[in-house]
Amino acid sequence: MSAAHNVVLRGGVADGVTLYWGDVGSPIEWEDVGGGATTYVFADGQETVGDVSLFVYRLA
Repeated sequence: MSAAHNVVLRGGVADGVTLYWGDVGSPIEWEDVGGGATTYVFADGQETVGDVSLFVYRLA
């Protein structure tokens, strides 16, 4: 995992996805392959994977 990834999504179709999100705290819209969209919101928590600290987002 790259240190550029600073967010992990929890729940729904994107569970476990890590990505770089430049505006931590603002919602993330995730579009799945079926064309639906899901909103993830900052969960005010962090997880550490290896030596990388990730902000946690959960389903809205």
